[in-house]
Amino acid sequence: MTLKTAFEKSQIYLMALILCLIYHAYITHAIEPPPIATGELMGNDSYMRLIRVQLLGEGGAWYDGIIPRDNAPYGTELHWTRPFDVLLLAGAWALEPFLGFRQGLYWWGVVVTPLLHISLVLAMVWAVAPLYSDGFRRFLLVVGLLLQPLLYGLARWARPDHHTLVFLVFVVMLGLMLRLLLAPPDRRRGLLAGASVGLGLWLTMEFLLGLLMVHATLGLLWLLGRPGMAKRGLWLSIGLFAMVLFALVVERPPAGWLVAEYDRISIVHLLVALLGLGVWALIGRLEGLSGLPGSLVGRGIVLGLCGATAGAILALVYPEFLLGPNLASDPVVKYSYMDRIEELQPIWPRNVDQIPQALAYFGNALIVVPYLLFVLLRERTREGWDGWLMVAVGVLICLPVGLAIHRFGHYAALLLVIGLADLLGRCTDALERVSNLLLRTLFRAGAINAGLFGFVILKAAMNDASAAETSGEEAAKSCDLMEIVADLGAPDALGAEPTIVLAHPDLGSKIIYFTPHGSVGSPYHRNVAGIRDSLLFLMAEDESEARQIVEQRGVGLVLVCPGDGRKMYGTAERDNLFERLMAGSSPAWLAEVELPAERGEGYRIYRVVP
Repeated sequence: MTLKTAFEKSQIYLMALILCLIYHAYITHAIEPPPIATGELMGNDSYMRLIRVQLLGEGGAWYDGIIPRDNAPYGTELHWTRPFDVLLLAGAWALEPFLGFRQGLYWWGVVVTPLLHISLVLAMVWAVAPLYSDGFRRFLLVVGLLLQPLLYGLARWARPDHHTLVFLVFVVMLGLMLRLLLAPPDRRRGLLAGASVGLGLWLTMEFLLGLLMVHATLGLLWLLGRPGMAKRGLWLSIGLFAMVLFALVVERPPAGWLVAEYDRISIVHLLVALLGLGVWALIGRLEGLSGLPGSLVGRGIVLGLCGATAGAILALVYPEFLLGPNLASDPVVKYSYMDRIEELQPIWPRNVDQIPQALAYFGNALIVVPYLLFVLLRERTREGWDGWLMVAVGVLICLPVGLAIHRFGHYAALLLVIGLADLLGRCTDALERVSNLLLRTLFRAGAINAGLFGFVILKAAMNDASAAETSGEEAAKSCDLMEIVADLGAPDALGAEPTIVLAHPDLGSKIIYFTPHGSVGSPYHRNVAGIRDSLLFLMAEDESEARQIVEQRGVGLVLVCPGDGRKMYGTAERDNLFERLMAGSSPAWLAEVELPAERGEGYRIYRVVP
């Protein structure tokens, strides 16, 4: 590679870096300024993640993932794994000489997500090079990534959450897979691609989508008779198996190696990797036999039988795997809480009012999906066709899941932007035939702006309309926990003696982070008991049932807010304890704590009395 070529290749990375820095310095800050002035973070998971890392950094055992003050007084072991904890811990230790451990961890938590987001964008520029190496298409890709509303959450300051790291690994996996598919068979690339899938599974069970995508792509290409696919599948499966085995040993103590869990890496997923390894080893062996399998039908039968056998073994050994990582939730928790969490709701519009949001998030699918079909059906000889097949397979798998569950939409969004950039690049190439310079410029600008900004403008218009419809009454119902944190944590007031707080489950992480108290509820599916008790207490019409929960858990304080209750419990038409507490009518065993006048508009705090 000459110096000139190296410089030309580096230009797009430099441009991407500059755009990312501008994006993080001005745009994300303008949209939603991080609340760092008050020491806050963005999102409940951010607080709980720092709590978890603080416990580890201050002498906690590596294998002990229990949060003692969650689901108080029993504690909760979260489903999170250690790789992102290690990243946070490394940053905290690097800043500890200057800020101390806790402050170092906080400020590293403030900046780590933007840094990971920048890495993701640069990784995407690298990943798509086998599909299109020209700088203009990759520039469009960068702009598309930065403008996709669904991907905005990956870029926010003060949000130390593992999701951005997950999607960075997903993009790296894409790049490794494209290079594995579009070059002669290479053992090292196959092992690395498999290891990236294993790392993704270590981070989250959501990465089962990535696992399905790579195996489905390799299976389709083998079915189409592409040479060397069995070798690629075998090497990938070896890399995957090795990484899952490593994760299992690192993440769990020896006594837990054979324990089956479905929401974090366990022996279940080692079996999944082993079955994939067995399938590709068997297919490779059959390829070595003369004439087997020689036809499309023969390959289809072999692939179907191998896949069905692997699925049957998995279902026989671990039948609950098919129920999903969270399994079945308690009916009270599911209906009154989980079914109302935004990230678990569908993006697919369930009524006319939700159409603008669905278009804002996945409107580009209306043009990208037909384009991918065109490439696959009409351009079979196009260079990189096997890679485009993988992108299309990924969209086919991830888009329906993303439409059904909001939090899975990011995978489809990343894949759709790849197709959008190529489509816009092709449009601008075609417009070169327009001889009139002015018309050519206008048409090119119109196509690019419509493709990149059209749905962003729609999203902004939708947000403005929603904001205009929000009534003052609803705004008044919202509560800011930070207004009473000083009261809850003050050593000379409610924080003088640590106790257990019963409140809306969404407040659990903040209560634990900012005060010395424990919390009954928290927004995590493994704390079913805490969420259930919180809901049953607030919805109780018989005060003796609520009293029983308080006595069993040793609750000392009860915290209620009008917005939280009416949003989550559907209590407005029922005469229950929540409504009585909001009205200031409490049973004899609860005494209201008097708050300063300026903080008495929202929350009400009650102390449990004998």
